[in-house]
Amino acid sequence: QAEFDSSRWSPMPSPDRVQKEYERVSKILRTTPFHQCFDLREDPNQRLPLNPGHYAFRIEKEILYIGKASNLRTRLNYSHPVFRRLWMDLIQPEQVRLIWEPTTARYVDYLLWIEKRMLFVLRPR
Repeated sequence: QAEFDSSRWSPMPSPDRVQKEYERVSKILRTTPFHQCFDLREDPNQRLPLNPGHYAFRIEKEILYIGKASNLRTRLNYSHPVFRRLWMDLIQPEQVRLIWEPTTARYVDYLLWIEKRMLFVLRPR
């Protein structure tokens, strides 16, 4: 019989903790200076983590797109639908930057809730 590994168990966070995680992630995606965001002319696979988390595509202070991923590196490749939209709208790669924020295992079950809340509050293009 396998032993219970308490180091892998993460208690469910309280609603207050989930709200605080939403606020933390939302603030990072909104307020990180544009020049510190990832330049899309570089190869994202070199820097993106394998962690779950949230991401946003931005033009300066405007958020174009918000998303979530169970693995940021595999989600954010050049086949992502936002790249096609950017090229269709004739937005140049140097005008758009990517910001992401990984999350801990404790909040993985709340990725969708946090994403929906950010979409409702931030209203990206």
